[in-house]
Amino acid sequence: MGFDWQIYIHVRADPKTGLPVVGWENPVPYNPQDYIVPEQYREFLTMRNGILRSYTEEAEEDMNAIEIRVEEFVHYFPEWRSVTAKWDEVDLDDWTNEKHTLFKEALKWMASKQCFMATWSY
Repeated sequence: MGFDWQIYIHVRADPKTGLPVVGWENPVPYNPQDYIVPEQYREFLTMRNGILRSYTEEAEEDMNAIEIRVEEFVHYFPEWRSVTAKWDEVDLDDWTNEKHTLFKEALKWMASKQCFMATWSY
């Protein structure tokens, strides 16, 4: 089952200077070097896997959205047993508890930057 997931950086122009800025409450100038995603987390930037539906259901229902700030999404991150309760071993493929934990770690790193957005299909 195809389910598309993507994380991107939300960059906007400062209305006073015209320079690119990131951050929600206190925008700072955008320096790409400050937002390089560590190699071990890059696999989570773009994914296609039906298992991801288990991660987005609660956020989608609660916020009626398919795109939210990563720091908000972390709030809805499910426990591993709730993910596996909806899927059998065949459907899990290579999605493991270790990958689940690394996914959460990646999201927390991105949330700390206050500029990453998560979006998904349907």
